Amino acid sequence: MEMFIWNMAISFQLLFIIIGSVVFIFLREKSFKFYVLYNIFLIIYLLSRYDSVYYGFENVVAGFIGKKNSEVFTEILNFFIQVIFYNFYSVFALYFLDLDKRFKKYFNNVLLTLRILGGLFFLFGVMCYLLKDSDLYILLYTFVYLPVMLILFLLTVFYAIKRSGKHKYFFFFGVCAYVLCALIAFTGTFIPSLNIENPISFFYVGIVIETIFFSLGLAYKVKLFSDEKNRIRNLVTVHKHQQKITKLEGLLEGEENERKRIAAELHDGIAGDLVAIKFNLSNMNM
Repeated sequence: MEMFIWNMAISFQLLFIIIGSVVFIFLREKSFKFYVLYNIFLIIYLLSRYDSVYYGFENVVAGFIGKKNSEVFTEILNFFIQVIFYNFYSVFALYFLDLDKRFKKYFNNVLLTLRILGGLFFLFGVMCYLLKDSDLYILLYTFVYLPVMLILFLLTVFYAIKRSGKHKYFFFFGVCAYVLCALIAFTGTFIPSLNIENPISFFYVGIVIETIFFSLGLAYKVKLFSDEKNRIRNLVTVHKHQQKITKLEGLLEGEENERKRIAAELHDGIAGDLVAIKFNLSNMNM
C-alpha cells in the first residue's frame, strides 16, 4: 500500500510539473514557476525516501568522501532538500494568495525570512558535516526551522483570510491536509512510542490531497486571470471605440459649424446685395 501511494505521489508531482511549466510559459504567472520548483525538489525528496535510491546515492558519495562521511552528508542533504522545497512552497503560497499585490510589506518580509533561513541552514549543514553530527542538524531543523515555518504559515493564513480572493479556500483545504499529514508522519517517524505504522504514508497521502486541491485552485486562478485579461481587453476596446466616436462627433460638429458659417456668409451677402439693389431702385425712381 505504501508503495502504491508513493508511486501515486510521484506521478502527481510529475504531472503538475509539466502542467505548471506549460501554464507558466504561456501566462508568465509567478505562482506557477514556484509551484514547479517546489514540485521538483519535492520529487527529489520523495525519491530519497525509497531505500534503493537513498542508499545508492550514499554509496556513490562514499566513493569520493568515505563511508562515514557519506552517511552524514546524505542525511544532512536529505533535510536540507526539505528546507528548499518548503521555502519554494512558501513563496508559491504567497504568490498564489496574491499577497505580493495585496500586502507587499508582509510579502517582502517573508521572502527575507526565507532567504535568511535558507542561508542559515546551508551554513548549519556545512558546520554539522564538519562536526560529523547529522543529529545536530536534525535538531536544528526540528526546533528552529519547523517552528518558524509554522508561525509563517499561521500568519499567512491570517492575512490571506483578510486580503485574498476566493481561490484562498482551495489553498486552505490543501495546505491544512498537507500540514496535518506531514506532522503525523514527522512525529510518527521520530517518536516510535506512538506506534504509528508506516508514518511516511501519511506524508504521501498529504501530498496527494494537497496536489488535488492546489490543482483545482490553480485552475480557478487561471480562470480569474483569463477573466481579468478579457475585462481589460474589453475596456481597451470600449476606450478605442469611444475615441473613434469622439473623433467622428468632432468631425460632424466641425462640418456643422462650417455649414452654419457658409450659410451665414450667404445670408449676409444676399442681404447686402438686396439693400444695394433697393437703394439703386430708390435712386432711379427719383
